[in-house]
Amino acid sequence: MSDKTDFEKLENFINGVGAARMLLQRSHKQEFLIEALVLYATLIDGFCRIALVLKQQIKNRSSDFDVKYIHQDDDRDYYSERDIYKYAFEKAILEKDIFDDINALYDFRNKVIHRFLISEIEYAHLGLVLDRYELVFQRLWNIVYGLESEQIQKGVGMTIARKVTEEDKKAVHKDILRKVDTKDPEKLKQILGSKLIQDTKIFSERAERERISDEVSDEIEIREEKTRIPPGFTSVKEITKWAERKGLFRKCICGHEKVSHVNTNKMKKAGSNLDDYVKKCKVKRCKCKNYREQNHEKFVK
Repeated sequence: MSDKTDFEKLENFINGVGAARMLLQRSHKQEFLIEALVLYATLIDGFCRIALVLKQQIKNRSSDFDVKYIHQDDDRDYYSERDIYKYAFEKAILEKDIFDDINALYDFRNKVIHRFLISEIEYAHLGLVLDRYELVFQRLWNIVYGLESEQIQKGVGMTIARKVTEEDKKAVHKDILRKVDTKDPEKLKQILGSKLIQDTKIFSERAERERISDEVSDEIEIREEKTRIPPGFTSVKEITKWAERKGLFRKCICGHEKVSHVNTNKMKKAGSNLDDYVKKCKVKRCKCKNYREQNHEKFVK
């Protein structure tokens, strides 16, 4: 759960919209069509969300808002893109034609992302769709601008009329760049978590990327080795990598590797969990009864 205030969450959201717009301009310039497709979808969702916030503040004559419009905690319920589009339509923010366009574009975006390989979609088809996205984007921008103007006119909500200085622009740009990259390793570690990082206790982005690069090189080496051996034979490198992934080269507190604790005589050929056969060390004169990995408290039985 996030420990940030609602204002900080809103600030993060606004910076995200700015960052997405900046990245979209870059993807247009470099003709990265799929990246542009994803960023347009992000911005359309973002504009609908901020429009809901503005509309709610106007209705309630308050600066308060439903924080779920602009922030999602992993351990809480949230509003999906479809929910946001539906709410924006039900609250008369979106007219029927643009609501239908947004949903059609949403379906196409999902088709590109999830079914590019198994459908008849061609990369060149995205150009026309991106034009449709740009039209919807501009219409939504005008809708949000209209709601902001209404807040200023009525003196309610979070929109304030004032002249924007060059210093203001620089500060906004700086905040947007922080949404692109804060260069904060602790934040990166927190966002990725233990499922995407091998060891969060000794995490370093540089070391992690080097490790992954080494593994990629190993896979390429395995493939090249397979082209040099007869069909049906296994690459030596492949066997070594399999053993490494299974942790067979890790050492027990007895000083011997995990592979020395595997009872191969009792192993089944298929459907076996290797750890079910890891127990007593087979090295002569070693009295270790259970494998216990160095620097870990847990026994593997």
